[in-house]
Amino acid sequence: MVRAVTIRKYMTFALTPALTVALSFSVGSPTSSAQDRTYPLSYSGRLTLPGGEPMKGPVDIELKFWDAAADGAALSRSFRTAGATLNQGVFQIRIPMTDAEVSEVFGDGTKTVYVEVIAK
Repeated sequence: MVRAVTIRKYMTFALTPALTVALSFSVGSPTSSAQDRTYPLSYSGRLTLPGGEPMKGPVDIELKFWDAAADGAALSRSFRTAGATLNQGVFQIRIPMTDAEVSEVFGDGTKTVYVEVIAK
């Protein structure tokens, strides 16, 4: 049975009884292109089932950034990764964000950003 799970949480916390996502971001140097540089944003998380046991993979992951935990406005398009492997529920994906997307989502780094992870 395939089940989609969704969570939207503040980026620096790992909280939720039904699905835990431990967040880890790292932005490396941009790959260069004259107009649209793409930043290799790395995102890690841990997916668990309602009982706390780790989710088994592979899973398809959809990730999106928001300005609020609920009823907020989307700050980005959806980023999709097909067939992400899980090790004890832990995944790591790369998100190709352009200069404009990084600026739109994170701004000057002072605003709160929430992330939504959908795993199927």
